[in-house]
Amino acid sequence: MKRARVRITDHALLRYMQRVQGLDIEALRSALERRVSATYLDGACGVTIEGFSFRIGQDGYGAVVTTVLDKATGLPRCQRSERDE
Repeated sequence: MKRARVRITDHALLRYMQRVQGLDIEALRSALERRVSATYLDGACGVTIEGFSFRIGQDGYGAVVTTVLDKATGLPRCQRSERDE
């Protein structure tokens, strides 16, 4: 039988780092929440910390970081919401 290449999902990679390598995901989440919250202004679509852009959206619970980009990736423009108009 022919061997096939197997891809790894982001979720599987995260669980590998957590369960096999012992990375404390919740401690990392808490530290990141503190850093982003320290510079976030209500209603902003992102913050930049040490050259990384943390994009922020809104969900039913409030502000939530949706992705992290570096300078090389480029910073996408924030989308305007109805409340901005």
